[in-house]
Amino acid sequence: MKHYVANQFFRLHTGRVHLTQEQFQRQKHNLRPTDVDDVYEIAKFVGFKAGETFGFDGDIPKTLVDVVKKAPRGETAPTVDDTDTPPVVEPKRAAKKTAKKKTKKKAKKKTAARKKTVKK
Repeated sequence: MKHYVANQFFRLHTGRVHLTQEQFQRQKHNLRPTDVDDVYEIAKFVGFKAGETFGFDGDIPKTLVDVVKKAPRGETAPTVDDTDTPPVVEPKRAAKKTAKKKTKKKAKKKTAARKKTVKK
């Protein structure tokens, strides 16, 4: 089993993973236990945060090669520290709405000015 570190949040949908008890408790509704300690079969999907370490039996899918990196040598036990993960930045929808309103007002002014010049 190879161990990896996540560079950003991603999900695995199939395979067997090696997790700590803390990781298992957070995601136990998506996992099935196996006959090996701390190794679980993925039933639905399992998500990993940036900086989280995990073991994966098999090769990482090619679509996720840029998202994970191999764990440093000697680091076999998965670890996670929630304080080091960067906060998720939500899009600023309010700013987008006001920008749209401003462009609509400008467009209305331009069409009104064109209509005035055509009438003259």
